Amino acid sequence: MFISFVKNDDRFNAAEFRGVKASTYSTISNSALVPTASSRDSINESLNTSSFSLSRLHFLDVPKGDDMRVSDLKLNEEFLVFEVFSHLTAFLQPAGFPPDLFRDVFNKRVPLQILAFKVLKLEIAPLSWIILWGLLSLCLPIAVAANLCCSSNIRRLDEDSCSNDSTTHLGRIIGYLLHVQLLLLLCPILLILAGNEQISKSISRSPSTVDIIYEDVNTFVRNTHMQLSFVVTSSVDIAIEAIRKDLEGVDVLLARPYQQELSAETGIDVALLELEDLKASTFHVTSLITEILNECSAARVAASVLQDQLADISRQLTVVRQQCGVKDRALCYTLQQSGFDVAFSVDNLTNDVKIRQLERFGSEELFNASVDAARKVFAEVPDQIAMEASIYVADMKALFSRRRTQVYKSTHALDVLTRSLSKTLRIRKESASALIRQAVDWDLWRWLSVLGIALLLALTWGLLLCGAPCGCGLTSRTVAFLLAGLGLSCVACIAVWVLGSVALLAGGHGESLLCRPLYDKPHYKRLAELVKVEGELFGDGGVFQLFQKGNDSLNVAEVLKNCERDQPVYQIFRLYNQIDVNKVTNHREWEDLKRLFSNFTAEENSLEILGPALQLNLQILSSLTATANLTTHRTQISVPTTRRDLNSFADQLNTVASQLSDPISARRIDNLAFSVRRVVHNELRRLAELRNRILYQITTLEVLLPPLSKQVNQSLSHLKDVQYFLDNEAWQVSERVRRRFVSRIESYLDQLNDHVNVTVTKGIGRCRPVWNAFHASRFQVCKLTVDPMNGVAFSSFSLMLLFLTIAPVVLKLVEHYRDGNEDTLSSTSHGRSFDETWASPSSSTPEMPSSRDAAASAHADSPPTPPATSPGSRSRRPSNRQVPVPPRPPSAISARIQSARSTTPKTWI
Repeated sequence: MFISFVKNDDRFNAAEFRGVKASTYSTISNSALVPTASSRDSINESLNTSSFSLSRLHFLDVPKGDDMRVSDLKLNEEFLVFEVFSHLTAFLQPAGFPPDLFRDVFNKRVPLQILAFKVLKLEIAPLSWIILWGLLSLCLPIAVAANLCCSSNIRRLDEDSCSNDSTTHLGRIIGYLLHVQLLLLLCPILLILAGNEQISKSISRSPSTVDIIYEDVNTFVRNTHMQLSFVVTSSVDIAIEAIRKDLEGVDVLLARPYQQELSAETGIDVALLELEDLKASTFHVTSLITEILNECSAARVAASVLQDQLADISRQLTVVRQQCGVKDRALCYTLQQSGFDVAFSVDNLTNDVKIRQLERFGSEELFNASVDAARKVFAEVPDQIAMEASIYVADMKALFSRRRTQVYKSTHALDVLTRSLSKTLRIRKESASALIRQAVDWDLWRWLSVLGIALLLALTWGLLLCGAPCGCGLTSRTVAFLLAGLGLSCVACIAVWVLGSVALLAGGHGESLLCRPLYDKPHYKRLAELVKVEGELFGDGGVFQLFQKGNDSLNVAEVLKNCERDQPVYQIFRLYNQIDVNKVTNHREWEDLKRLFSNFTAEENSLEILGPALQLNLQILSSLTATANLTTHRTQISVPTTRRDLNSFADQLNTVASQLSDPISARRIDNLAFSVRRVVHNELRRLAELRNRILYQITTLEVLLPPLSKQVNQSLSHLKDVQYFLDNEAWQVSERVRRRFVSRIESYLDQLNDHVNVTVTKGIGRCRPVWNAFHASRFQVCKLTVDPMNGVAFSSFSLMLLFLTIAPVVLKLVEHYRDGNEDTLSSTSHGRSFDETWASPSSSTPEMPSSRDAAASAHADSPPTPPATSPGSRSRRPSNRQVPVPPRPPSAISARIQSARSTTPKTWI
């Protein structure tokens, strides 16, 4: 079937002419120029699916590229213990990043004194804090020294003011307080150790972290470049390749649809099929006429032969009549010798002009030639249209080839940007790696210094812990431990002040200058200022402006917010300044293509189906078939063949012969009757058969001519309507088909533009890796380095505060030990010397010792008394001492111990 949207025309209805006979279709089914119904169904179905439906392009899937390695850092597994200390440090440095000060320093536009004043104004809070704690760290050793020097006078003043019970309670309270302070002192020491380890771990991991971050950014640049180039170039290649195939198949997509549209609008295919049917019908009629004329020729010969035979019979009859006897002569003369003529004649039929013209119509094949010419004109329509469109097709191919070259050239700017970014990243990576390696080398000394301070603190804590009361009694080293711990605390306080000041300056400024801008979500105003200042100082755009080449209005805050939301990089970094995919793929902005499409219009062409020869032949055939009168010829041929009935004549001869008296004459007449019967059986019978056949053929021809005349008139009328449409309205069909072909090409370009724009602006180049790299960088610097520094600073100042509170407690405890346990220490030493002097008891019963000796021995045997006595217990000793039993003479060792103890100052004990 041809195109189904056949339009109804007032001049003709194409559906009327589709009712041709099946025999006609089977007769012309082998025609190569006019397809049959089944072949047209398959052809039109393929053409409809290929030309009238807009094909969808299948673009390639975009490759993902290389994987990122930032997940290998496992930042989510880190425990952020020191984050709170950065918030506390922020109170000391509320001022943010000073961009104007950095510009003034770099440009040297401000005098040194003014610059110092500005720096002092900015750093007044942390400097005041450091100076304050420095003074406090110096106050501790001074206060301890002054207390130790003035302790004897203070004790004499307090001898009469305290009772024994209050002294005991005070000692217990001081002991408990010291334990609590030592427990609190352990926390900042552990924080310093933890912070030191965290900083060391972070700095030691920095080289690999920097490598991964820069490698991920470089991978992101490569992936983005690869994806953008792949989408643009591959999509353009696919679209242009589809267009090229359509341009090469212009005969299928443009010419044949035009032919089908003509068939749908005019029914020209039906008209050509009717011509084939008409040609077959005409051939049938002309063949029948030829057969009639041939039969007529044969009948004319047969009639001539019969006439000769009848003439011979007539001559023989004359001779026989003359030879009859006188007696039989009257009877013989009853046989008439006239009427022996052939009455059958076909001369009127064979001499009929219309019959002769119809016979020539089939023999000369002029009509067939004109029909074949019309079919050939319609069959050559696709070739003619393809030849007319070949010039535009060549121009379109050249145009799209140039556009493809322009697309590849447009990606060159992206290649240059990618190479520049990769080079910049490589240089920055090398610089950062060199700095990180130096930092790692120096960090070993920092770690050892902090570890040494931590060991000093641990030693101080251990000495104080050893000197703290634990319920086991007082020893001779208790006061020494306390005094040693107190002395080390003075040294440790200064060391911790130095550590805390350095950590505060590094961590506080890191928090203020780096971490606050990096975590200034969501506006990142300070980070934008930092980027701007860095670009002004170093002249290369800064770390965060690697992608800002040609994008002067790039907003850092928008970049970070969009990258955190994983938006495509094309809009974020404004890569349309490097490659404008809309300009590259939007065919509506291609002026040369618009011009080419506007020139690609229908041309005036003469499609002549009803030519002069075909029209003349149809008119002649219509006239001949309409005016031919075969009834007269049929009537003339239907007359008897001979004027005389030969069978009756033969019977008459036999009758006469039987009545003759002369046997010779009778035999002659019988022989003549036999001859007549032989002529009737042979010549007359043959001529009768020819006459019957001619009559049948004339009757058949008389039946065929009226339908043929009607068919000729219908074909002529239909072809006139077709030719009128071709002459006046065929250009509209051509224009419609050409617009459809152009729309097909435009649909490819629209799909290309839509796919590239949607994929580039919404699908590929997700910049989450940039955010991950940025987050990893700030996390490594702030959370894993700056925050532990601030934690160390906070712990250092906390230690100083604890040392300042521990010092009075330790001094009070030392004083308590000295005042309340002097006799205990002396008696302990005396008991040891007594045991050494009296090596063995006497054999006799000893005398009862005095009360003092019993108390001394009980004290020596019992555990040491806890330090619960007051410093004034020495003045309140009992006076009623009993006289001890005279000791045995001391040994040499005992004498030396006693002499050394008597010369030792009491303040050392």
